[in-house]
Amino acid sequence: MTAEIIPFDPARVSVTVWCYPFEETRTPNNPCYWVATCEIAGRVFEARSRRDAPRELARAFLAAGIPDRPMRITYAGVRGTRRYGSFHAEAAWTTVESATVPVRRGRFSSLADAEGSERLNSVIGGWPENP
Repeated sequence: MTAEIIPFDPARVSVTVWCYPFEETRTPNNPCYWVATCEIAGRVFEARSRRDAPRELARAFLAAGIPDRPMRITYAGVRGTRRYGSFHAEAAWTTVESATVPVRRGRFSSLADAEGSERLNSVIGGWPENP
């Protein structure tokens, strides 16, 4: 019996994302921002969001023209990883919540999420002005 050799495909290697809390942004009425960061081909990508930093980062990848790949996310202080099969697919979603709507996944709108609670704040290589 012979083994089939499968060529290495860099397009299917997971993008590894590191997420950590930005505690200085916590307020009595809001959670802190989370920062998602990743390096691809020598470029550092960062995004921050109170609810969806990895999905904000996925939208930054789309804007930069990065080809679709799986995404593996590690959160500071949390054991294990979260995995998505396609960051292109995850970029289309956001987390929605309000006083009347429990936490759920909703479609992302480029202007604001369904509740209008956050503006787009994906960035590449820096922080947005006036968070």
